[in-house]
Amino acid sequence: MTKINGISNIFFAIFAIFSSMAFLKSADGSCHLGECIKNESTEVEMCANDEDCKLSELCTNGTCVIGCKEKCAWNEICKGENRTFSCECLPGYVHADIWETCKRIRCYNNGICEDNGQCQHGLCQTVIHQISECGGNSWHIAKNYKALCVCPPRFGGDPYDGCRKKCNTNNDCEDYDICHKNLCKSACHPHIKPCAYSEKCEVKNHIANCVDGRNENECKEIQTVMSSHFATISLQYAHHYEVLIAVKITKDA
Repeated sequence: MTKINGISNIFFAIFAIFSSMAFLKSADGSCHLGECIKNESTEVEMCANDEDCKLSELCTNGTCVIGCKEKCAWNEICKGENRTFSCECLPGYVHADIWETCKRIRCYNNGICEDNGQCQHGLCQTVIHQISECGGNSWHIAKNYKALCVCPPRFGGDPYDGCRKKCNTNNDCEDYDICHKNLCKSACHPHIKPCAYSEKCEVKNHIANCVDGRNENECKEIQTVMSSHFATISLQYAHHYEVLIAVKITKDA
């Protein structure tokens, strides 16, 4: 019995030593198997608004976080101070379009781009004229780094005044146009078919005609015709009255 108790005492002694070595208490009071590890703080700083956070933080979903409230897009980084943050392009990138996406800088001011563009804001941008600067049926293109107005294929004329369809005969044009100098133009164009002020131009089968443009309710010029007999009588009466006036003046004198 004494032998068994001795063995038990030895066993408990070994167990006590092992326990004291295996479960050592760290400085912060937590126990780990075989070693002491410092716990990282899991405390989260709660907030109601930005004023509850540091100047380098913003209140997002009730928690103080560093930087922008929204995640920055590709090629962007959050920058700012004093609670004013924004997503900005990385060095070597610029905002390139209406979606404000960052693209790598490909040129500098007055840099050389391809034939259809100019260097604007670090990127080769296609230059387009405003629609009001070009005439009808014209195209807006960029050539030699400048914006131009040109006529499309099968059209000619001045693109800034208006491009017109090319033609060889009247049949190549619309019914109300004629082929004039290999371009389809209005048959009623003042330089082609001038009409009087009171007339209007009508076109049928490429033929323009000037017709009376006044309606029945408009005033018309009265053509006064005086016969030679009536004119003679009028002159005689006028001469008679002149004689009577002269006699009356003489008597009064």
